[in-house]
Amino acid sequence: DHRDLHSFPTRRSSDLGFSAKVKHGTSADGSEYALKIFRLDNPQFNDKAFKLLKEEVEATTQLDHRHVVKYFEFKERSNMIKKNGTAVEVAYIAQEMIAGGELFDYVANSGPFSEDICKYFFKQMLQGVHYIHSKGFSHRDLKPENILLDKMYDVKIVDFGFACPLEGRDGTGTNRSVIGTPGYMAPEILAKTPYQG
Repeated sequence: DHRDLHSFPTRRSSDLGFSAKVKHGTSADGSEYALKIFRLDNPQFNDKAFKLLKEEVEATTQLDHRHVVKYFEFKERSNMIKKNGTAVEVAYIAQEMIAGGELFDYVANSGPFSEDICKYFFKQMLQGVHYIHSKGFSHRDLKPENILLDKMYDVKIVDFGFACPLEGRDGTGTNRSVIGTPGYMAPEILAKTPYQG
């Protein structure tokens, strides 16, 4: 059982761009999940994209923290039946259902937060990022669109599509990839100089 939640890009750089649909799923026992669905017939979903998706899943399934999205299952190949009855081959991630929306939308619709509200969210973001780093990963695309709020208005960090080992891909402790969302990138990333995760 599922219904559309929304569609969103999981990678935002032009050379790696592929997208997923997110649907609301309910299991036989009534548990709710967000199903992040990738159509395998999408020409942008090539071998490189599939490798990056698997890396995201491998990184995220190791994480278990109240301020980080929880991944439950990854299926590399499955069939999804469309409304017209045709089947399409997909990969999907079953992840924790987070129904409160993006932090970005709250800021955009209500304007600047008070200092107390900022402290409330910032403390939770720091706890989540500290935990991610303690597990040896760097998120590399932290922004209000990737911070969701649950039904209690607590922070959940999502979208690990750019995550990499904290020590960098080559083990030197620095990264060189120019990835992320330009409006949120650190100056050293935009300058294309090595940076720490």
